[in-house]
Amino acid sequence: GLIYFEKRDLKNAKATFEGILKEEATADNVRFYFAWVLEESKELNQAVKEFMKVKRDSNLFKESSLHIGLILKEQKKFDEGLKFSKALMEKDPKEEDFADMHASFLEAKKDYSQALKVVEKALVSHPNSEKLTYFKGVLLEKTGDKQGAVATMKQLFSANPNNYHALNFVAYLYAEMGENLEEAEALVKKAMSLKPNDGFIEDTLGWVLFKKGNLKESQEALERAAALQPDEAIIVEHLGDIYEKRKEFAKAKEFYKRAMQLAGKKDKEMAKKVEKKIVSLSKGSTESEAEKRLPSAQK
Repeated sequence: GLIYFEKRDLKNAKATFEGILKEEATADNVRFYFAWVLEESKELNQAVKEFMKVKRDSNLFKESSLHIGLILKEQKKFDEGLKFSKALMEKDPKEEDFADMHASFLEAKKDYSQALKVVEKALVSHPNSEKLTYFKGVLLEKTGDKQGAVATMKQLFSANPNNYHALNFVAYLYAEMGENLEEAEALVKKAMSLKPNDGFIEDTLGWVLFKKGNLKESQEALERAAALQPDEAIIVEHLGDIYEKRKEFAKAKEFYKRAMQLAGKKDKEMAKKVEKKIVSLSKGSTESEAEKRLPSAQK
């Protein structure tokens, strides 16, 4: 069964594990892999049922629970995920991954303040957790505490200078705020040296350069980002901003329309934001949306 699974022969893997379970219904290791095959086969509801059968005293219980969390999130069953992860936390309040799961469902429900409380409580038991510290920084930004987010991320890459996620986060946040752009460029370039050919880091570089008014290099970075992540709406939107700044409005509208299509149902807020840019271009506004976001000295 495992050989079939490793070769991505899901049909035969499923049949093999299913056959074993008919003889050994209590074999948690077999059930775990059977459930995983179902998950990979996109039989998600059945996969959850099988993962749920893995017993609490099994060494695969935690891993099974994490798979269930991922499936519920993929299915956008956030209320069910909250209930499930809360029950896990109540049984094992010091388990880092269960707290992380519960906070992620709260984040999905846009209850950022409560998610932050869960993460901060978990950090008391796991003060050196890079995962939880990073999540705290993300949630601080989402609750509007941008300076707190920056301080948290700096704490993270001070402890671990190779944490390119934190470096990239601070660089992008500085670009969004239009502040400390020289520092932002240095941070994102360090992140690039640690994780080359990453579309999201290239996007950050492009956005920092855009905010610095360096449109040529900004476009080059954003085009590299788009080649690496062709279906990422925010990167396509940023390319639209480049053309809008250059007053190439037809080209900008083309990129904005594609960004709106990519955002689609996945991110309705972003789709609406990009749609407003398209409407603004259609009305022929005197100052472009891109110009509005540049510091006044660069307009």
